[in-house]
Amino acid sequence: MGLSRDTISRWVKRFNKNGFDGLHDKPRKGGKPKIDPQKIIDILEKDPREFGYNIEGWTAKVLHVHLLKAFGVNYHPNYIYQLVRRLGYSLIAPRPENIKKASEAEREAFKKK
Repeated sequence: MGLSRDTISRWVKRFNKNGFDGLHDKPRKGGKPKIDPQKIIDILEKDPREFGYNIEGWTAKVLHVHLLKAFGVNYHPNYIYQLVRRLGYSLIAPRPENIKKASEAEREAFKKK
C-alpha cells in the first residue's frame, strides 16, 4: 500500500478502539483568521455604494479590493468565495453586457420559436 508499518498500526488501533468512526481524521485547528469574520459579515450586509463603489452588490473582485484597502489583507479571489460561503452569504457574478441589442421585432421573433 506504500504506507509505513506505524501508520497501519495506528489505523488498526483506532479501528479496534472506535470501529470505522475511529478511522476518520479528527478536526484540526487552522490558523487564526486574518480578519475577524464578524467584520466581514458587517461589510457584506452593507451596500457596496456605502463604501464608494459604483456597484449594487458585492463581487469577489470588489470585496477583494475593499479588504485590501480596509485591512491590508490580500486574500486570493478563490478563497474569498469560500470565506463568504462559509459565513452563509453569496456574491453576485457580473454578467457581460450584450453589445448588440436585439430590436423589438427580433425579440418577438425569438419568443415565437
